[in-house]
Amino acid sequence: HHRKKQIPQLGLSGRMIGDAACSGCHQVGDFAGLLEDLFKRTGGFLPIEPQTACTLLDRQGPGQGAAVAFRSVVSRRSPAHSLSPRRSIENSSSYVRARDVSYYLANHTSTLHIRAVSPAQRPTHPRDRAWVEVDLAAIRRNLNRVREVAGAHVKLVAMVKADGYGLGVRRVLEAIRPAGPFGYGVATLDEGLELRQLGVSEPIMVYSPLPPDSLARCVAAGLIPAVSDLETLAALHRIAAPASGPRSAIPFQVEIDTGMGRAGFHLDESATWWSEVTRLTRAGLRLFGVFTHLHSADHPDLGSARAQVARFDRFVRGAAGIGPDVLVHCANSAGSLRLASRTANAVRPGIYLYGGDIGDSDNPPRPVAAVRARVTLVREVPPGTTLGYGATYTSRDTERWAAVGIGYGDGLPRALGNRGWAIAGGRRLPIVGRISMDTTVVRVPGDVSVGDIVTFVGRDGEAELSLEEVAKSARTIGYEILTGLSPRLPRIRT
Repeated sequence: HHRKKQIPQLGLSGRMIGDAACSGCHQVGDFAGLLEDLFKRTGGFLPIEPQTACTLLDRQGPGQGAAVAFRSVVSRRSPAHSLSPRRSIENSSSYVRARDVSYYLANHTSTLHIRAVSPAQRPTHPRDRAWVEVDLAAIRRNLNRVREVAGAHVKLVAMVKADGYGLGVRRVLEAIRPAGPFGYGVATLDEGLELRQLGVSEPIMVYSPLPPDSLARCVAAGLIPAVSDLETLAALHRIAAPASGPRSAIPFQVEIDTGMGRAGFHLDESATWWSEVTRLTRAGLRLFGVFTHLHSADHPDLGSARAQVARFDRFVRGAAGIGPDVLVHCANSAGSLRLASRTANAVRPGIYLYGGDIGDSDNPPRPVAAVRARVTLVREVPPGTTLGYGATYTSRDTERWAAVGIGYGDGLPRALGNRGWAIAGGRRLPIVGRISMDTTVVRVPGDVSVGDIVTFVGRDGEAELSLEEVAKSARTIGYEILTGLSPRLPRIRT
């Protein structure tokens, strides 16, 4: 039995039927019958909106989750996803099948909480048009592989810059944080501030040079800047000057240029700048880390990368003031798995965590991302029909074209037009014509229809389009494919 104010308001298209649901009290079977009637009116589906807590309580009370879960599906074509009792639906609306809910309510003394919304408030489902699937288990597996190769004694700094390499830093943290990394790496002040807002308390290192005006905010947020020149070092010292004592010393990292060229102190001038680093470290600053960056650790020939590591190691061994508490690191993803430093005590993997190839056939990453979209229109066209901007494709025979709801506005590279591939129903199909901002056209067989899912990165059945294959077709690299995925694509964890 429930008091009227405790019965959730149920409604479709804004119509509230809470009063109808509880004129007095209803037994569970009656309530299930009411839901069944609603399902019939709506074609068998009842929308459950974002942030809705669907709580199923059994006879044992709120502290005990019901033993049987119901299933949530997004459409008749899509695979069902289990929704455990007492779990909130995340990301977007879902749809619950009538028979599953009515069965559950008929067999358990339970209440289903559903928030009613109007059509104007109701968002689209994330799989309605196009989306990115993120395999969190694969991220964890890749991270653990780096840890296995590097050794348990080596600290791991997880690089999560560029919104977690384009996959959504919130999602990425769900996979990485339970693994207990030493810290996190970002490229900008705002990225570091976002991690703090998300509750990250571990060290957060900013690896790109910061504008002078950003240093004070960086320090105030407890972020650790990278220093590549004496001017930045002096600016940090000025910020530290009002404070006193070792506890208030500002941590920073020194970047050393061993061949990358874009940032870092010049190694051949170390006699000049290192003395200033050590002097200011005793006057309000604290040397947190020393690092360099490898430019070719993913190449077949590791000669130049090994030379960089050797130069870095020689400096570290000869420099005064680099104690065991200082973070020493030179290895990115490829370096973490393919090279060894005699002085390093940390690694900072990035692209490998997210499924990017690093040129190591012995340690292939597990794929993490899949990019999918739905067919929005199918047309049969006669021979000689032109397609797309610039009319770069013309049908040779009678052909079927599927317009798919994704384009370069979503981050699908325009360069894939007339040269890239897609997968539908486990078959590789050619992308034809130029890719538009919002639409891509694929030449399809007769059994592809509106609403079908098309894969542009990832696996469908036995067919697969790897991140590296797509990047090669687009004449770019996997990093750019991932980080180019626009915010318009929802990131869905799998």
